[in-house]
Amino acid sequence: SVSLSMGGGELVAAALVDTLGRRSTIIWSNLALSAFTALIGLRFLFHWPVSASAAALCLAMLSFSLGPGPLTFVVISEMLPLHLRAKVVSLSVFCNRVGSGTIALTFLSLKCAIGPAAAFGLYAAVGLVVTAFYYTSVVESTGVRNLARAASRPPPRTPS
Repeated sequence: SVSLSMGGGELVAAALVDTLGRRSTIIWSNLALSAFTALIGLRFLFHWPVSASAAALCLAMLSFSLGPGPLTFVVISEMLPLHLRAKVVSLSVFCNRVGSGTIALTFLSLKCAIGPAAAFGLYAAVGLVVTAFYYTSVVESTGVRNLARAASRPPPRTPS
């Protein structure tokens, strides 16, 4: 069911991103991802049934697949000049893999050191920081003909 959540999220994102907008999609989906990650942590804190964390995990993966998963590379490739695009996208893939590997290799130690509720709470907090970064840094490119001009404008200050 986690795989179905991920695949379903990517199909929905592909169908809706041009009408909802890249900026608002990535912001709202990352907020949802952070919330569902926090719910997984709360499951450990309040000893909710395992089914609660399974449902939160499926919803977290759905949220990831709606925005940060596929849209990270879309936004990066749209905002960069052609001569930098390949280098920066490959650097972002490298950083993504290093980050994923670091989380995978350190999660068990982190969980043992601070407990599962705090570990998932930490990941949720990092997700909120990333959402703030998206809010302040990502410009909306939906319907924009000149992407270089859109990238040079500051992002709007109101959520879209």
